[in-house]
Amino acid sequence: MTPWGLRARLRRLQLLVLDVDGVLTDGALSYSQSGEVWRRFDARDGLGIKLLQQQGLRLAVISGGRGAGIVNRARDLGIAHCYTAVHNKQQVLMELQQQLGLEPRVTAFVGDDLNDLVVRPLVGLLVAPADACRAVRRQADLVLHRPGGHGDRATAAAAIELAVWDLNARLNDEPAAATVARAAGMPAHVTSIPVYAAGGYYRSPSHRGQIRDELSRFRDQGFTHFKIKIGGLPLAEDLQRVQQAAEFAGDGALIAVDANGRFDLTTALAYAEALAPFKLRWYEEPADPLDYAVNASVCERYSGPVATGE
Repeated sequence: MTPWGLRARLRRLQLLVLDVDGVLTDGALSYSQSGEVWRRFDARDGLGIKLLQQQGLRLAVISGGRGAGIVNRARDLGIAHCYTAVHNKQQVLMELQQQLGLEPRVTAFVGDDLNDLVVRPLVGLLVAPADACRAVRRQADLVLHRPGGHGDRATAAAAIELAVWDLNARLNDEPAAATVARAAGMPAHVTSIPVYAAGGYYRSPSHRGQIRDELSRFRDQGFTHFKIKIGGLPLAEDLQRVQQAAEFAGDGALIAVDANGRFDLTTALAYAEALAPFKLRWYEEPADPLDYAVNASVCERYSGPVATGE
């Protein structure tokens, strides 16, 4: 699906339905001595859900799991429609849509396992965490960057929320920043900042010589700031790519690099030391955003800006 097609579907959403195990949690279950099931929920998913509710989107939980934890989490988040121990998710979703008077095309579902595929005919948008089973990822319209329970429902929520803000701004014939500012009770001052073009992917064995050509195409489109990937080659070769990009742009401050969370502590610090002389715009996701120790160490040792977990 194209980004524009995805945005069109996001704009018309009125109902977001969430699975629990493997979606709002990482799928792990712990048991107390009394047999009570314990699950770990991520607070950032809760923030994303609250943002969606503020935009008027309806939320529901449909889970095959059972336990007071699911019900309590749904209650804490203000989710009125919570169904647990469900054996037929398709039937429950169909009844919920009928109850709310909503069509499949305005419904999105976030699921991770085979039993979630039964809802595919009943939704306009199927979303999967990064660690969903292959069959679900193949049929999903949107695959998130992170596994279940790692706050990435906030990513899906952000995509939906941004689409709603964008739509409202278009209706007002103004930049989305002005619409958001007004809603927050702030002055709607609109100033411009330079956007960047993202590239530098490791697409072929010849990618070592493609950086300049790719950035040149971006510049022809009007971009002056760029972001490239790192971590797909040995450090020395990656540094050559960064140097080529910085020389092309004319200043390291016009280049950002993104490791997509792939480094351990040793590698992250080695890159931090090697990248420092370039004085880059930022060094993005050296490690998993949830690996606070590694990210803290990088921030202590790296003199430039560090970005993580957008």
